[in-house]
Amino acid sequence: MDSRQRDGAARDAGVSELAFALGADDRRGVRQGADGRYNTKDKVSKSLDKYNLSAAKAGIAKNNPRILSMTVVELHKAVVGELGKKNVMVVLGNHVSRPTWCCAGNDGNGFFGDAYFDPKEWLQGLAAGATTYKGFPQVVGMSLRNELLALPARVVHYPSRLRRERQ
Repeated sequence: MDSRQRDGAARDAGVSELAFALGADDRRGVRQGADGRYNTKDKVSKSLDKYNLSAAKAGIAKNNPRILSMTVVELHKAVVGELGKKNVMVVLGNHVSRPTWCCAGNDGNGFFGDAYFDPKEWLQGLAAGATTYKGFPQVVGMSLRNELLALPARVVHYPSRLRRERQ
């Protein structure tokens, strides 16, 4: 596709934010591999069981059973690929580190330094996401973190924590 075709396609495309978690569930699961890409051996089936999503699993088993044997990352990449085929641009949206429903002020995902929001892991996860989707031209952006939640006292101390992380 040359630049004129790409520009025309962009005018006619929709945009979708596709959420992803950066860290690992309970410090396991999705991790940055040696090649800089996300990797996991967790299957969609296992993930649905883990979160007690039996109705969703039954629907997938009936209508698209091959999804259950895919890894979570394979499925995410397949969705991004299909969106691209339909001329939909994708913004990867990071809402949480620990894959779970968000966004309460006490869920451990809300602010830098919380139980599931390690700044170093967050930066590694962003790099892994960028590397993983480098070859996907439909990915046009990445949300660095959506919906930061912090009590005012924690925000005051954030600059000093950031300086320590940079060192």
